[in-house]
Order: sequence, then C-alpha cells, then structure tokens
Amino acid sequence: MGRFGNEYLAESVGYNNGHARGIAHGIEAGKQAGFTEGWNAAITECNPMIEERDREIERLSGEIRKGNAYIKELRANLEKAQHVSELYHTERDEFVERHAQEKAKRERLQYLVNLAREHGVNVEAFDK
Repeated sequence: MGRFGNEYLAESVGYNNGHARGIAHGIEAGKQAGFTEGWNAAITECNPMIEERDREIERLSGEIRKGNAYIKELRANLEKAQHVSELYHTERDEFVERHAQEKAKRERLQYLVNLAREHGVNVEAFDK
C-alpha cells in the first residue's frame, strides 16, 4: 500500500506533485526557449494581418451597403416603371376601344353613303 494508509490519497498527492512539477518544468522550458519573446513576435507579425483583414471586411461591408442601396433604387424605379406600364396598357386599351367604336361609326356612315348613292343622292354636295 505504500507509505500512505489511503491509496486514493496517495494517488491524488502523486498526481498533484507530478502536475505541479510538470507545469513548473513547462514554464521553465518555455522561458528558456524565449516563449514571451516568441509570443510577442507572433503578435507583432499577426496584428498587421488582422488589421488588413478587418480593413477588407469593412471594405466589403461598404460594397454590400452600396449594393443594397442600389437594389433599393432599382426596386423603386421598377415600381415606377410598372405603374407607368400599367398606365400605358390602360391608355392603349382605351385607344383600341375608341378605335373600334370609330371604325364601327365609319362603316355605318359608309353604308349610309353607299345607300344614298344607290338612290341617286349627290353625297359630294354635302361636303360643300
């Protein structure tokens, strides 16, 4: 059983001692390898890359905002165009209907002129 009466206590003390020694050894090894200087060098090297990335994100975000504004403008123009187009079709339909009415009047008038000519009426005199 060892020098401890409780095996669990023996394991935990051994683990704690090993863990503490491992951390201390790791810190010492890191200091010997220049951990702090290496970390600072990495930060110094990476900060410009991070700033460049942030600038690129901001630039792209600006382009997206411009694109969204342009899309809103296009939508507004499309709605105006649809309204104008709708007016055009309404006016066209009215024009077609008026044309059909005028054509029907012309045909009736032409029928009456032909009928009058058949009965010997001089229709050209009416224009004078």
